[in-house]
Amino acid sequence: MKIGLVNIEPKIINNAYLLINGYYKNKGDVVEWYSPLFHGSYDKIYCSSLFSFTDKSQVPKEAICGGTGFPELISVKLPLEIEEAQPNYSIYPKYRKSIVWFSRGCDWACPFCLVGKKEGKLHTVKPKLLNPKGKEVMVMDNSFFDSQCWREALFYLEKVGQKVQFYGVKAKTFTEAQGLALKQLKIQFVLHCAWDNPKEQMIPHLQFIAKFVPKSRIRVYYLIGYWSTIEEDQMRSDLLLANGFDGFAMPYDKTEPYQKARARWENHKAIRKTVPFSEYRQGAWNPNPVVNL
Repeated sequence: MKIGLVNIEPKIINNAYLLINGYYKNKGDVVEWYSPLFHGSYDKIYCSSLFSFTDKSQVPKEAICGGTGFPELISVKLPLEIEEAQPNYSIYPKYRKSIVWFSRGCDWACPFCLVGKKEGKLHTVKPKLLNPKGKEVMVMDNSFFDSQCWREALFYLEKVGQKVQFYGVKAKTFTEAQGLALKQLKIQFVLHCAWDNPKEQMIPHLQFIAKFVPKSRIRVYYLIGYWSTIEEDQMRSDLLLANGFDGFAMPYDKTEPYQKARARWENHKAIRKTVPFSEYRQGAWNPNPVVNL
């Protein structure tokens, strides 16, 4: 068989494509990026998307679609035999990282997040094979330390011996035992926490984590464009900076002008240091810009 993968988000390493590639390659089939020129030659075409705002106009009507980028298909899953396949990273030959889960699902039920609807309640899973060319591990658990397997997972990662990025650390539930375990970890790592709700007082929780982990290893994402005002976004940005944490703005809708401008300003530190956001590209996002005469 010949399988085509529609790459509508070329900057994203898509886990579904790793599994599809692994499943079919293991059967001896051909897997390649879809090309409209060879449309008739494919036995199956898959399209996976992470973001709803991604343009879907070029997706072939015959494609098997899924992922959070297709909200209307949120309940659609890959066949079990593909879900259980080992990833094959050859579809991304220049990628030097491994994508790993020790748990899937989430119990937090955040209104802006589809993880709970797609993956259910938090449950442990067995980590899959690493990228043979990988030099860094990306732990993608939505709530790593809320899982019962976090100690075993740390032991596994220490044996792997590569740098680790933890992308789902809940600051509000972080404990002393978890901090001590990280402090003893003999590998480089970075924790990614979230400050999604501007009404919450997150700095004390982050300061608690900083008792065990240097602030240089803590990155804090703050959600914009969902339920916060411009003033609340600026407040979180300022508080993080004042307390020595690396803030990172996460737009709910990357196509919206204000969110695009805020993310670029916050996430490019040279820009942030040069100009205050109130003066940054005002015409692009502010309908009533301040004009200095």
